[in-house]
Amino acid sequence: MRFLISLFALTLSIHAEQAILQKSEIGKTLISPNGRYILYGPLQTDPYNKYEFAIKDLWTGTERNGQIDGAYLYGNSDLVAVTNDGSKIIFISWNGFLTPGEGGGLFVKDLNLNIIRRIDVQSDGSIIPNSGGWSFWGTDVAVSGDGASVVFAKRVYTDGTWAGGQSVNIYRKSLVDGILQMIDSSPSGSFIPGSSAAPSVSSDGAKILFSSNKNGIITDDNDGQEDIFLKNLSTGSVTRLNVTGGSRFGSGDYAWSAKITPNGHYAIFSSGQNLASNSVNGKNNLYKIDLSTSEITCISTSETYRGGAFYPATSNARIIFQSQEWTYEPSIGKSIAYAYSYDLSTHAIVRFPEIQPLELPSAFDVNILAGETALSENGKIASFWSWARWISSDNSNSGNYYAIQIESNNPPENFDQNGDGISDGVAISLGYSPTLNLAPFINYLKTNPTAGLYNQSQFDANWTNAQRDILNNPNSRGLYTTSQIQNMALGDLVLSKNPNGSFVLNYDIEQSTDLQNWTTYAPLSTPLTGLPADKAFVRIKAKQ
Repeated sequence: MRFLISLFALTLSIHAEQAILQKSEIGKTLISPNGRYILYGPLQTDPYNKYEFAIKDLWTGTERNGQIDGAYLYGNSDLVAVTNDGSKIIFISWNGFLTPGEGGGLFVKDLNLNIIRRIDVQSDGSIIPNSGGWSFWGTDVAVSGDGASVVFAKRVYTDGTWAGGQSVNIYRKSLVDGILQMIDSSPSGSFIPGSSAAPSVSSDGAKILFSSNKNGIITDDNDGQEDIFLKNLSTGSVTRLNVTGGSRFGSGDYAWSAKITPNGHYAIFSSGQNLASNSVNGKNNLYKIDLSTSEITCISTSETYRGGAFYPATSNARIIFQSQEWTYEPSIGKSIAYAYSYDLSTHAIVRFPEIQPLELPSAFDVNILAGETALSENGKIASFWSWARWISSDNSNSGNYYAIQIESNNPPENFDQNGDGISDGVAISLGYSPTLNLAPFINYLKTNPTAGLYNQSQFDANWTNAQRDILNNPNSRGLYTTSQIQNMALGDLVLSKNPNGSFVLNYDIEQSTDLQNWTTYAPLSTPLTGLPADKAFVRIKAKQ
């Protein structure tokens, strides 16, 4: 019975509407890049000697707790990211926490092994030469969606002394092999004085976006102005992006706030300059650069919205941004700063969140409805900070962090491609193609309760009877026999992805002299390369 309940629960969740998933009164609400995990906290009432948090698995409904001993949230540390498997936490420290004699550092905690490792150090674990007492901010750190790379900005002293000139470098640290790489170096790899900031990294860690006023990152840039750069680690190339028609353009009022989409297709940035035909004069506009074509498009204007934008949060599906306008709300007699969402496919702009809060914020003359927004890579789960009251149990009368479901975020194996009410993952686990109509099979179990589904042996016996009954009468039930499936009469063979992300085709070569009696000639196993890494299933289709 447990099996049936889980199936119906998964089917219902596909149609879930936008809803608040979690609230954190003090600590941030973090989302894993795949949208599976939500981290929230603190769990304890006295968060001065350690920081306790919970990680909720949205795909299974389970939770696990974790903690960082000695952490005092916002007093000496802050959490930055949670990885796709929910097992690692990236956090920053300051005021000497975990870095005696220094200002602070960047760390990863493995919750399974209960160990903490420092990230902002050289490959051998030693301190970066001439590094200063740096207090990291959240905008100084970016983590790739695959959890293999952390990109960060760190201050160094140009001449090696505390009184010397200060520079800020961009580094990339591999969490796989520990290698540290300077990103904003000269073409020859040497250090350049100046300041770089706001790194952003694609999901695979191959593309890194950052802003910098350093001269010589590329050979023809020596004006000391702040530019947006894209470094491609796969090719080693560095490109200045704020160029159109062969001429450089400036950032305008709100600097760049540049972010790359997780798939590496677009760079998103803000500028007070009019760079597209639909830009709004006198407003800070949000722009999208197509990294394949260099085409620049304004994404913060539509027929219904022309209010300016800054502070974008990126995903592969949508961009969320803060409005530059304040909207007066007569019901509270105050002004509200709203957030908006731009759909990368339809180009539509709507308010974010689309659902209404239980109570608009009225603590101040100007109130933020949804700020500090972050998105899962697929754009289906978001977190934000708000002065509004979103859930009935919130009586804090203060600003809180929330996680919200924008669209259903079921795991890939829960898709139901033929609409029979049985997820593809369950069908495959039973040994059937997800294209088979398994609804009669489930209906048989539902209409034969007297067989008993309350213990394992009864369940197994009923399951066997159901299989025998259905497979012996396939024509009357719209199903295929086991032999038809094995002979690929359906034309499709679905392959599941291995834990390491690869696909392997296991098959037997059979031989026959009469096309009736077959014997195995040799079992073979063929690794399949070059298949899409972002798909949970692929299939081989037999041609006639």
